[in-house]
Amino acid sequence: SIVMVGADGVFLRDRLMSSLRLTPPKAFNNQPIREARDYWDESVHGKFASESDKLPRNVLHYVMDTFTITVRPSGTEPVVRVMVEAATRDQAESVAARLADVVSHQLSL
Repeated sequence: SIVMVGADGVFLRDRLMSSLRLTPPKAFNNQPIREARDYWDESVHGKFASESDKLPRNVLHYVMDTFTITVRPSGTEPVVRVMVEAATRDQAESVAARLADVVSHQLSL
């Protein structure tokens, strides 16, 4: 998880998600992103049933050749959860650490 502290935490959380949606990454950790899924994309996942339907669908999913990354903000805290799936625990931890560094640098945390 990436925690954004202080009064601007929620703003930073939302800015991160907006940035990922407006300018999606093309690669990560020297691997091109083969598939990107934005569960807010109503043309793919259907219309929102209501405003409360947005929260559980606020998820971005990226597929690379040897790992996947899922990004989901907390609905109640200034936190962005990042899940990495890879062939080994070491690879998952390495990718997660690199991703946390990139995000922290972008947000100046």
